[in-house]
Amino acid sequence: MANSITIPAPADSVLLVPAGNAPRAQFVYADGKRTDVPRTNPQGQPLYGFDALAQFDGLDLGTVRVVSPAETLPALGFGSVLHGVGSAVLTVANQRDAFDLRITVVLDGIEAQAPSRKGGE
Repeated sequence: MANSITIPAPADSVLLVPAGNAPRAQFVYADGKRTDVPRTNPQGQPLYGFDALAQFDGLDLGTVRVVSPAETLPALGFGSVLHGVGSAVLTVANQRDAFDLRITVVLDGIEAQAPSRKGGE
């Protein structure tokens, strides 16, 4: 049985609301231990991670781990959300003998998105 599945997607199909913590630097792990080497994307940019409530193509994912080169997040006004820029990779992984799933979303970038207006307001 596979331990994880990876889904490539357009980043704008991912909507996010940060869940409290500010982005923190990500580090490379070797032999199950954290090193002091920063984790980077293919362009060599350091990566930062934070937790967020997420939707993917309108489907609620709950709380996910988001990893991107964004060291700080854009300010959000009431009703605004963050969305991915570029490409996204969603990874769903088994944790603790398949009874706990963890979803990680890796994004090329993040932008704020104002709430949509309905009814011609």
